[in-house]
Amino acid sequence: MKSSRLSLKQNFSTLVWITKLAFSFNRINYVLLGISTIIQDNIPIATSFLAALIIEKLANGVRTFNDEIITLLVLIFLTGFISNYINSFNRYLTVRFNQAWELRAWNVFLNKTSSLDFQHLESPEYSLLMHKVKETVNWRGSIVAQIVPEAISGFIGIILIAGIFISINPIFIILILIPEIFRFVINKKYGFDLFSIWDSHGETKHHAWHAQDSLEKTDVLREAKIYSFTVSILSRYKSEVGKFMSESLKKLNQRYALIGIVTFFDVMILVSIQIWLILQVFAQIINIGSYTFYLGSITTASDAFNRLQISLSSLLEQLPFVDDFRKYLEMEDLVIKPENPVKILQTAPRIEFQNVSFKYPNSEEYVLKDVSFTIEPGEKIALVGENGAGKTTLIKLLARFYDVSDGEILVNDINIREIDLASYYKLWGVLFQSFAKLWFSIRENIGIGNTEDINNMELIKDAARKADAEEFINKLPIKYETLLSKDFKNGTDLSGGQWQKLGIARAMFANPKLIVLDEPTSALDALAEAEVFESINELSKNSTVLVISHRFATVRNANRILVLKDGKLLEQGTHKELLENDNLYAQMFNEQAKGYL
Repeated sequence: MKSSRLSLKQNFSTLVWITKLAFSFNRINYVLLGISTIIQDNIPIATSFLAALIIEKLANGVRTFNDEIITLLVLIFLTGFISNYINSFNRYLTVRFNQAWELRAWNVFLNKTSSLDFQHLESPEYSLLMHKVKETVNWRGSIVAQIVPEAISGFIGIILIAGIFISINPIFIILILIPEIFRFVINKKYGFDLFSIWDSHGETKHHAWHAQDSLEKTDVLREAKIYSFTVSILSRYKSEVGKFMSESLKKLNQRYALIGIVTFFDVMILVSIQIWLILQVFAQIINIGSYTFYLGSITTASDAFNRLQISLSSLLEQLPFVDDFRKYLEMEDLVIKPENPVKILQTAPRIEFQNVSFKYPNSEEYVLKDVSFTIEPGEKIALVGENGAGKTTLIKLLARFYDVSDGEILVNDINIREIDLASYYKLWGVLFQSFAKLWFSIRENIGIGNTEDINNMELIKDAARKADAEEFINKLPIKYETLLSKDFKNGTDLSGGQWQKLGIARAMFANPKLIVLDEPTSALDALAEAEVFESINELSKNSTVLVISHRFATVRNANRILVLKDGKLLEQGTHKELLENDNLYAQMFNEQAKGYL
């Protein structure tokens, strides 16, 4: 993966974008932070000027606290107080800004992640970008946002000091500026090089991220103890990170070796200017007070130039990382929303697939080919087929996670592309093969099926009862308020079957009109499975139901069974009719039946 340098226009555009974002997070705090930074950086000029005036008075023979001396001392006290107070106030504002940034930036990031189209979430390019942004979202953007007022402060400081140096020797400005120009060029070059290394090793870092994540998961750690493969994962992590770190360290060494050389000449210039000023005092061209002020101004000027150089080079170094954040937040929908969406009736829907074909993005292979069938309102349909037949893909299309490549899907005779998805999803009660197992309480894990009634314990208990989950829940010390993770006090872990019952309870709690179950009882024993399906049949009397299952005991009571093979609808009918056809369904059923003989 090759990295490309951002153009000046792109850098400026990204800078404006991140500044607006920071301003939107906490505008008052951000403005005050900018003002305090400018005051904090430039008040030493005033302090140096006042001190020089006192030295000049003393050099001219003043030996009493006259009005002028007292006034200057009061002003020095005020500038000192303001300087110290502003320093503390600036730290306070910085902490507040960083806290606001971390909270709001993560909120924006997670909100964007949750709203992305499913086909984004399943793409390797998205996964790589997401991990890159996730690694830096809470600090790089914050750094850039705070550099902006620092850069502005540097410009203001240089303008103020430039006026002072015109009265001494304008050439000093150029002499002080030269080392900072070299530092800027060096930092700019190596900053881009470091980003290029970071960016080009995206796949390497991807392996490292997965190594880190895997050793935080209980199921991995459990097997790691038995098979002793922790060393293998750590070795992979060290190997992958090492590739990135060795290149970065090499560039870092080169960068600071050159900075060291430039710093040597910088100090030589500053010492030479001081020698020139001393000679001016010897020649009585300037007095001791002026010498003190000019000397302080030189140091201040050098600091201002250095501050500005660091700010600008840091901006150019960090902006490519921030640009990734911007790209992430600006990812466009791939499933296009209709201009005039049609709200769907909240009744059991009629579903029709008309000559539907589909292939995943960047793939030439069709997963579904010319599939047509109709599901009438309230009908119970089972979907079966070998692994890779296209069953789960069909559900994704029905959920409009993807749009069909050819053909169309109709819901209540309306093309799914024209339907208001919010109203459409209210029909759904769903249990995917891999469903959300949240650390929330049991009540909340069921209640998220319909967040409007998440605190309605009567409905939650009813859903748990229908899913045959009530018995194990009531055995827990705090029952429905039990957190489902042992990372928390009084928390617990559930078995696979218990989790599956909770998932079914969640689907039931949604009071759905379209129930979609993908291997809903795979973790249940035969008796529990029969009890759950009895409850589902009772619940779904006024609902359309679509079940994917490899268990024929689950699907045989469906009104109709659809059999997929290699992305095509091979046959459909009742259990009895399909056995009589003696085709794929009969073969699969008879093969599974052997296990019970």
